[in-house]
Amino acid sequence: MARGAPPMRHYRLIWSGIWRNQTRTAYTLLSIFVAFVLFGLLQGVTAAFNGAVARARLDRLYVDSRFGLVKGLPLAYMERIARLGGITTVTHATWFGGSYQETKQPVFSLAVDPEPYLAIYTELELPHEQAQKMARTRDGVIVSRKIAERFNWKIGDRIPLRSSVWSQKGGSSVWTFEVVGIFDTPEDRRTRTELLLNCAYLDEGRSFSNGSVGWYIAKIADSARSSELAAAIDALFANSSDETLTQNEQEKAQALLKQHGDISLIVNLIMGAVFFTLLLLTGNTMMQSVRERVPEFAVLKTLGYSSATISMLVLFEALLICLSAGAFGLLIAWFLFPVLRVLTQAPRMPMEVLAGGLLVTVLLAAVIALPSTLRLRRINVVDALAGR
Repeated sequence: MARGAPPMRHYRLIWSGIWRNQTRTAYTLLSIFVAFVLFGLLQGVTAAFNGAVARARLDRLYVDSRFGLVKGLPLAYMERIARLGGITTVTHATWFGGSYQETKQPVFSLAVDPEPYLAIYTELELPHEQAQKMARTRDGVIVSRKIAERFNWKIGDRIPLRSSVWSQKGGSSVWTFEVVGIFDTPEDRRTRTELLLNCAYLDEGRSFSNGSVGWYIAKIADSARSSELAAAIDALFANSSDETLTQNEQEKAQALLKQHGDISLIVNLIMGAVFFTLLLLTGNTMMQSVRERVPEFAVLKTLGYSSATISMLVLFEALLICLSAGAFGLLIAWFLFPVLRVLTQAPRMPMEVLAGGLLVTVLLAAVIALPSTLRLRRINVVDALAGR
């Protein structure tokens, strides 16, 4: 009998071996399926977050208060930051904390100075005339196409937003704005920003913290100098009542993720526990199946089958079980992944997760088949036929 992969005529033998005990096989397939649905979703979230960090710009610096976003920074800081060599544009943003109609419908809203903000965030694709109108309209807002479609907003609409942070001088927390533009973003540069409003309108209307901003954004000419310029900005305001913490966009993204814990470590620990349990379950199932069929394998040996061919039969059984259930689990995770878009901002599961999942199914099959194949290589035909 030739060594190597079993020929086509052996696939019926493989198939019958898999379904020798239908209930056991069904539970094994279900266990692998559930494990790989979980693998696809969790690894997809991790890959989406890591991808967002990798795509972050190194030529944008974020200047926050060292004491957190709640503290804010004086508006007077902007001129001093702009005078530093190597900085081309400086702007600022303030968290508005808006919600539309009810608190269950939050809108990710920022108060900004429109012209420099749009000059720095070039990924926000907005027609020139709409950008100009935004600069001229004090109560104007520009919104993402996603949020405009969600609430059926159109240019010219007047929309009320309730702020969870800022109240007006009259005491009301409801602000009314005019939609003057709708922006798009490229598929690979998705942003959480959904609405931009005029900082001047907010500052003159709010009842407290006038003359302050949430944070500054500085565009630098040479991204290789980001650490140097970040240290220079922080040195400007050291030992003042409003010290700063400056990071580039990539460091900022990493810091935001760490506020929720080390996501990669958490996911890896969960998946490690899942696959360790799965390995024990499927490995025990495979060894039990092979143990029940030892006399049958002994008969195959007497018919001329080599130990290598019999081992390959068992390996192909494990591969067929793991690949079919694992691939189906990954496919379901692919279709479920858009549900997590509100968390990841990723429209679809990264392809590397699918490729990695399929590789894991192959490795899983190899590991669970290994003990059985080693045993079959040492099988004694006489003892096996005698049931010993």
